[in-house]
Amino acid sequence: MSLEPTSAVTGRSARRGAFALPFHLFFVVALLLSTFGGAFGALTPGASAAATTFTVNSTADLNDTTPGDNSCAAAGGVCTLRAAIQEVNALALLTPADTYVINLASDATYTLSLSGTNEDNAATGDLDIKATLTINGKGAGTGAGAIVVGNDPTNELNPSQQDRVFQVFGGYTVVMNNLTITDGYAFQSNGGGILHDGADVTNGSLTLNGVTVTGNDTGMINNQDNPGAGIYNGAGLTLTLNNSTVSNNGLATRSNPGDGGGIYNAGAATLTGSTVTGNYAGSGGGIYNTGTVTLTGTTVNTNSANNTYNGSTYVGGNGGGIYNTGTATLTGSTVSNNTLTRVNDNNNSSDVNGGGIYNTGTVTLTGSTISTNTANDNNPGNGHANGGGVYNEGVLTLTNNSVINSNSAGLGGGIYNLGELTLTGGTVSNNTSFSTDGGGPFGIFGGGGGIFNGGSTAIADSKISGNSAIIGGGIANSAVNAPQRSGAAAQLVPGTLVLTNTAVTANTALFFGGGIFNSQGNLSITGGALSNNTASGFPFLGFGGQGGALLNLDTATLMNTTISNNSASNFGGNSVVMSGPFSNGNGGGIGNAGVLNVSGTTFSGNSVAGSGSGGALFNGPNFFRGMAGKAGLKPGARAASVDTVATLSNSTLSGNVTTNRVAS
Repeated sequence: MSLEPTSAVTGRSARRGAFALPFHLFFVVALLLSTFGGAFGALTPGASAAATTFTVNSTADLNDTTPGDNSCAAAGGVCTLRAAIQEVNALALLTPADTYVINLASDATYTLSLSGTNEDNAATGDLDIKATLTINGKGAGTGAGAIVVGNDPTNELNPSQQDRVFQVFGGYTVVMNNLTITDGYAFQSNGGGILHDGADVTNGSLTLNGVTVTGNDTGMINNQDNPGAGIYNGAGLTLTLNNSTVSNNGLATRSNPGDGGGIYNAGAATLTGSTVTGNYAGSGGGIYNTGTVTLTGTTVNTNSANNTYNGSTYVGGNGGGIYNTGTATLTGSTVSNNTLTRVNDNNNSSDVNGGGIYNTGTVTLTGSTISTNTANDNNPGNGHANGGGVYNEGVLTLTNNSVINSNSAGLGGGIYNLGELTLTGGTVSNNTSFSTDGGGPFGIFGGGGGIFNGGSTAIADSKISGNSAIIGGGIANSAVNAPQRSGAAAQLVPGTLVLTNTAVTANTALFFGGGIFNSQGNLSITGGALSNNTASGFPFLGFGGQGGALLNLDTATLMNTTISNNSASNFGGNSVVMSGPFSNGNGGGIGNAGVLNVSGTTFSGNSVAGSGSGGALFNGPNFFRGMAGKAGLKPGARAASVDTVATLSNSTLSGNVTTNRVAS
């Protein structure tokens, strides 16, 4: 049987002469309309008609016999999903302003078996949509929603005949409710599950409500897979996900994955109450954004991105969770357990950046959490793994109790910043930085357990706690060559770090600066406290810890700050005997080899172990610079030329300890 579209107004088609008035009634109707026309305003020209609805009654994949005849009818008279879309597209050519609805059966599975690519009328391969359309996966039922299955990306026997599941052309408003979209494979094209693009228009929207996009992939072109294994949203188009899931797109077996494993967005994307998880890509494992993306109450977790070799160079490897060159806004959202990995190849000297988020555009986090993300360096000796939580070369703003927690990387366990970073009322805690790559700003060692800053960072009313690193347990502030920021000619640019009413507490550095390490940078601290930080030392390399709260090799100013209960030790305290000029802890509170100005500040309860010096403050330029050189640090001409000055005014030193003697 064939199914004609129904209308909420008539019960049958509302167009193309579905019924005719008997001739003798025509004059009656005309008289009524002329007399009471105002009362029938809903029937006047320009009024919106009810949506034309098709109900699919077969799970077969068959073409409509006569698209545009107002009847969804494939061979045998059944209405299939493909036939319904073909009928809608044909009708929309005649009346493009009309709206359409396709109802699917709850829990039914619709498998696309008509293979073929590069065809845009839904006759083979993907289902091409060129109309204002709503597809209901539950129809009138209450089940789990329909499943639409593509060509299986794991089957590559004939990839040129495989296609994605849906292509939604620009210029239309399309809504999908309660569907699962799976097993699409876009051969040498974008969008393995859904491609929202085409027709050279700069408007149109796609909304997914309660939709799951899972297990899709894209094929290879120019030695790299195409972007958007799950969803590709083109420039100028709008994508909205409500309570939806994008999962396990981009096969982990691909040697050269494309970008945007879950979603590639070049337009405007909004995700609310949704989850992006388990996706795989070269860059942007979960989301790759060059447009505008807004996440509210959304989770981006357990995605991965890999740095790979495409036959001529190493590519990708940025943004395990999110890659952003546009504008990204996260509110009440979580980016967690994402992974970034660099290829284990001795010829690979490229960096990988941003286990959770990679940003060269603008990112704003409000009440959001970035946690347990990792930037892995599988090839010590070449390149770096930077920014376990966030790598920033653009503008990064964190407000309203945002949290950066338990992330790890070679440099900048929580955040690696080369741009502009503003943190207000947030927490950076329990992050880790460790590297043996031999080429970073700290020579053979990692730095910046909580934050590595080579740009401009302003932190206010926040807490930096429980982080650990080889150098700069809480924060490492240093200079970075300009090419690391923008590709410009080499120019050493000092980092700028400003802390206001901020607590730097319980951080640990193995060597230098338990709380903060300032090398080739400008540091300003007003209010707040540096407390319970430790520079522990490492006896097996003959180093004691230096600068429990702060080791300054450049310029630092502290006003109205509390420096308390910090320590610099030789790792084992008095039970470990070390020899050599650098073997003992120095500067339980502050170690200084630069310009240090302190006013209105209290030093109390700080300590050094062994035969070290300066329970509260140790000023020793040659000592610290010699140690830095031995550790492989290259502070450069700027730091080496700084005159060493330590000035204290209106400050209090009490109860600070050097081994068994008190230094007031």
